[in-house]
Amino acid sequence: MKIWMPSIETSTGAEAYVDQLAAGLREKCHQVIVDKIAQRFQYAPWFAGLKPPSDTDVVFANSWSAVAFAKKIPLVTVVHHVVHDPALSPHKSVAQKLFHKGFVKPMERAALRRSDKIVAVSHTTAKAIGAFLSDRPVTVVRNGVDTDFFSPLRCLPARSSEKLRLLFVGKRSRRKGFDLAVQIAKKNPTQAELVVIGGGSEVGLDVDGAQLRGRLDDEELRDVYRSSDFLLFPSRLEGYGLVAAEAMACGLPVLCLSGGAVEEVVSPPYGGFAVPAGQFLDLGAKALAVFSDREAHQRLRQSARNHAVRHHGRERWLKEMEHILYEAAAADAR
Repeated sequence: MKIWMPSIETSTGAEAYVDQLAAGLREKCHQVIVDKIAQRFQYAPWFAGLKPPSDTDVVFANSWSAVAFAKKIPLVTVVHHVVHDPALSPHKSVAQKLFHKGFVKPMERAALRRSDKIVAVSHTTAKAIGAFLSDRPVTVVRNGVDTDFFSPLRCLPARSSEKLRLLFVGKRSRRKGFDLAVQIAKKNPTQAELVVIGGGSEVGLDVDGAQLRGRLDDEELRDVYRSSDFLLFPSRLEGYGLVAAEAMACGLPVLCLSGGAVEEVVSPPYGGFAVPAGQFLDLGAKALAVFSDREAHQRLRQSARNHAVRHHGRERWLKEMEHILYEAAAADAR
């Protein structure tokens, strides 16, 4: 099968998703062409001048830009998260609200109308698609991680500090819940330390007491997962929660908000704990209690690892995506 994947260069999880899917499908002997589009075309992908390669069987694209590449070829559109939920409005700037309403929503609706197959990366995202974008059928295919690469050490390394090591991975933003992560660390300054991995930050967010380490490559990130005690992932909107799956595969339990896609990934109590946003600071005490009981903490680490291997593995993801692409390629060209 010949698959064309036009992808905007955003340095985000959506771009990494395309790269990883393309690599996996190539391993299965498919011909995959990934065309990267400069970020300056993010809001006008038509002007990038891309055309599908000859004899393309199916086009695979992100919902924010897929309509620009909808030719007379079957189209599979993936929706990573839906930003149109009114519950997210208090955490958006005025510019974001206008952009999402005036540009993103029409683009996504047009893409979903044109798509032969629509993929949501979680049941939470599928539900949001139905509520805010389209009533067309959606197939849920959870993302996958390489659980051979993202794996725990047999013996944890010696530590220079006995403090509870809390980890935050991602952009320092209110949507990602970075403000809640900092509050947990500041509430327990003598017992916990917060390590922050990732680049970029919204204006006005407090970073006092956090150790900022910037972007890391996969091996460096795996080392940090392995040497931490809990992942703080209080995202207010997440389509899936790949970081949570990677962390759990490394034996790192997750603290998250209830009612969203990250809770789907974590499946408390198997991979960690989830509470409503108003109770998230209480999870600091919960984490300290588990951390102080080494056997309980180790059991939770093993449970998180087992759950990730069973439900979030890469091979399962590739098989399900391959099936979707075959179904779309078999559809009549429009």
